Amino acid sequence: MKIIITSNTSWNLFNFRKELIKELISAGYNVHVLAPKDKYSENLKKLGINFHNIKLSRYNKTIIADFFYILKVFIKILIIRPNIIHNFTIKPVIYVGLASCFFKSILVINSITGLGI
Repeated sequence: MKIIITSNTSWNLFNFRKELIKELISAGYNVHVLAPKDKYSENLKKLGINFHNIKLSRYNKTIIADFFYILKVFIKILIIRPNIIHNFTIKPVIYVGLASCFFKSILVINSITGLGI
């Protein structure tokens, strides 16, 4: 089974979701992470995930950049063909949720943590 995990930073996933990722890998999941590349991306790769660098600014509020993010996520979903998508942080919850509307057989889990910026 394949799972995609998304967030607006690799830092967030490594610091707060590392144990979840380890458990998924040990349970036999093929884990793909969609997040912007930062200094924690390599640490995520060392856990055994497939890392996909998709730029997403937490501060950017332009519709054009957000549209291209949605388009890139849509293409990744087509290529990876996951069984589950788990989204963390508000922008991935909204935008990956929109992209995944076209894939009715994929289970989508949304987790919004914190208060945002």
